[in-house]
Amino acid sequence: MGIEDQMRRGASDVLRGAADAISPKREPTPGESETVRDPDFSISQGADNKTATVTITGLSCPEKEVIVDWGDLSQTQTRESLSVGTQLSHTYEASDTYIIQAVYEDASTDGAAHLVTIPLSS
Repeated sequence: MGIEDQMRRGASDVLRGAADAISPKREPTPGESETVRDPDFSISQGADNKTATVTITGLSCPEKEVIVDWGDLSQTQTRESLSVGTQLSHTYEASDTYIIQAVYEDASTDGAAHLVTIPLSS
């Protein structure tokens, strides 16, 4: 493994730690087995290798607006009336590792943060 690969792996580890640190969690309610991120989402990468699609996987307050920050200094997306399964997409300009965050707009600490690595093709 070359020095560039080691640096990239180290940077990814730092970002992963940052995503875990800023990903607010709430304590589980009775019957839930682990700490819950709400709203939560999964990430898939588009066929063009520069588009990330967020799919909402957890949402206990669908009446609240959700803000999605794509982690690349672009404008955030604010959506209301989301439901589990709703998808939002964003196209990145550069190859990098980004922290995507989704939080309720009500200034609570509820939300989630996950990493996405975008390998742009030429």
